[in-house]
Amino acid sequence: MKRIVLWSVVGLLIVAGVWYGGRQGIGNTPEASVETSSKSPAPAARPAGDVVIARVNGEAIYKSDYEVALASLPAQAKAIAAKPSGRRLILDEIVKLKLLKQQAEAMGVDKDPEILSQVAAMRDNILAASALEKIVSESPTDLQAFYEKYKNQFRATNVRQILIGYEGSIIPQKPGAEKMSEAQAAVKAAAIVARLRKGEDFATVAKAESDDVKSNEHGGDLGTLRPGQLGPNLEGPIDKLQVNEVSDPVTSPYGVHIFQVTAREVTPFEQVKPALEQQGMNLRAQVVVNAVREGAKIEVEESFFSQQRPQPQVQ
Repeated sequence: MKRIVLWSVVGLLIVAGVWYGGRQGIGNTPEASVETSSKSPAPAARPAGDVVIARVNGEAIYKSDYEVALASLPAQAKAIAAKPSGRRLILDEIVKLKLLKQQAEAMGVDKDPEILSQVAAMRDNILAASALEKIVSESPTDLQAFYEKYKNQFRATNVRQILIGYEGSIIPQKPGAEKMSEAQAAVKAAAIVARLRKGEDFATVAKAESDDVKSNEHGGDLGTLRPGQLGPNLEGPIDKLQVNEVSDPVTSPYGVHIFQVTAREVTPFEQVKPALEQQGMNLRAQVVVNAVREGAKIEVEESFFSQQRPQPQVQ
């Protein structure tokens, strides 16, 4: 987005830094005006020695609010705070936001379900980012120690699959095939699983039966998968398989999957070390997120994702 004027940049960043920064929610101040204070949640705890630096219709702006706003600005914009006039400029932007926030409350905008959903999403985003930053910063800085702590996240699993498409699945059925519902595809997949468990060759069956044209040419081989590459509803069943074991049918928006693990190992530290050195915090964050996800109970309503939905209109 092109930066047209400094005012808009400062304003937008303060919205992100102050309004959704966890310090003050909408109307979340101890000196809120009469119209808003009775509706507001209890104010968040503030740092020791925090002082009020301005008031807008009786609602306080604290030193910590200003500091959060300043920290959210890019270096070029922060430079304006080196002078008293620049500091007042930033305060003026916070005042504008306070005024508009009070207007929103007076108009009932803060009760709009769509707005509340957006605020909740922003709050989740900021909390998640803060948690990730804290977890990563507290993880071992020594690469070998980090590797040992999260060793399971460096596993490599060779997988092959047979995918049975159904009407509406992301991966379509083969051209000319009789259309099947999701339930019919699951029945067909179950029959294929029975054949495989009786000894039929997985690669041969994949070439004949799988609707995934990219992998069935190679006997269903998906190559080497690492944590986080697939959704939890697919990774979970794969992780439970022993080498050469055939999974039960697994339904997803892509189709009905049958998996087989052909090999599994943990990548040695010496092979991981260059990536940890080059990708630094980004790779460390990815490893931490995968570890957190694996320890969670995730339930998905697959029917929501398998339904055909109208495409959003482009304005």
